[in-house]
Amino acid sequence: GTVEFKEFLLFMRKVGEQEMETLRAVFEDADADDSGALDFQEVMGVLRNMGYAPDSEAMKEVALDLECKESMTLDELSDFVAAYRLREGLTKKDLKELREAFSRYAADAPEIDILDLGKILRWLGINMPFELQTVLAEKVDLDGSGRISEQELRKLI
Repeated sequence: GTVEFKEFLLFMRKVGEQEMETLRAVFEDADADDSGALDFQEVMGVLRNMGYAPDSEAMKEVALDLECKESMTLDELSDFVAAYRLREGLTKKDLKELREAFSRYAADAPEIDILDLGKILRWLGINMPFELQTVLAEKVDLDGSGRISEQELRKLI
């Protein structure tokens, strides 16, 4: 079947509400002193609870970009998590390096194949067996094209 645009918007609103409830629960668990705000270490714990392997440099960059203070309220944490997700937890330097690597092997194409993925990984200093590359590529291939976009590459890294 198909989904009408109105139904899609309703669904996405419900997803957003559910994500906010989950974030609220994780926030409350992390706010050990009941101050209503989380410090940097507590935010790192929140990211771990959400399945990320937080990188402190990437976190500092996101916090600086958002002009976060020493601690974050729930709303500030929500904005922080959204920005961190967009970057897939990578620093600006890492994002630039990935963009350069992707451009190098993709030429002007929007996606790369599994062989070019291996070249990019090796260029980045990541050596892994072809079988593992294939498994990881299948996990991040969101559109099921059998090829990897730059966004999917960020997820893989």
